Amino acid sequence: MPPGACLVLASRASLVDFDALTTKLRQDTIRAALDVFPQEPFPKTHPLRRLDNVILSAHRAGSLSSSYRLMGEMLVDDLAQILDGLPPLRLQRAERETVARMRSMAVKK
Repeated sequence: MPPGACLVLASRASLVDFDALTTKLRQDTIRAALDVFPQEPFPKTHPLRRLDNVILSAHRAGSLSSSYRLMGEMLVDDLAQILDGLPPLRLQRAERETVARMRSMAVKK
């Protein structure tokens, strides 16, 4: 990928050489938004989790059909921001506090 490119991966992790992608992202020459991973759950210690040029998403692309349009709008809006050299506004990095609040609760019987 040329410097400045942005990879959006929302289909199959096997389409990408994750070791090569990790190396390229660590060099900070490209950016990536990833929804699928070679190992799930994605290891907490993986170096991609610490990079500012990577947005990680937990299978949002496989959500309910009613949310596809909204997700697409959010993605397009944020990609426009990123391409303009600005941070994403609508989709944010999953922070520990947010994840704890948003985590699905087990259904009580």
